[in-house]
Amino acid sequence: RTRADLRPDLLPEAKQVVRIVQELLARPNPPSVGVACFNLVQRDAIVEALDAAAAADPEFAARYAAARTRQGAASFEGLFVKNLENVQGDERDHMIISTTYGPDAKGRFYRRFGPLAQAGGGRRLNVLVTRARSEVHLVTSIPRDVYTSLPPVEPGKSPNGAWLLFSYLKYAEDLDRLYAEERERYESAE
Repeated sequence: RTRADLRPDLLPEAKQVVRIVQELLARPNPPSVGVACFNLVQRDAIVEALDAAAAADPEFAARYAAARTRQGAASFEGLFVKNLENVQGDERDHMIISTTYGPDAKGRFYRRFGPLAQAGGGRRLNVLVTRARSEVHLVTSIPRDVYTSLPPVEPGKSPNGAWLLFSYLKYAEDLDRLYAEERERYESAE
């Protein structure tokens, strides 16, 4: 049995990551791609989902194999899937971040954030969200009401990694909305 079989709650994010990777690699000039998640179980679920997609589609398999061995001008630029602790200086054109955390099978959302809750979790998150040269793709199962109802940080206290993650998700959602509004204004002006 695979880890994904043991944790079916991980599959929706893993499948969404696969869809994004397929779309990026189908471009005429595919970008370099990195995938980061917040634990080893999710990393394995994503790798298994990518491998299954490659086994089912020979065209994707060829693009995926080429992406995994891609060389840049002066460095290795291959597609990777890593957990939070292992993404250090790995920059790619596009980074896909799978937050991993979400409701369990009964719909309960527990705030267990593994490495984010540990000392230095905020720094790890900062490293992660700054690895994309062009675009970040966020895939999350965290309920929207959890990250949009963020309380302010108490004066004199530093935010923890979970607070920073929620803040980043809210920022990304706000930014996406602003870009969509700008696109709409631009398209209606034409």
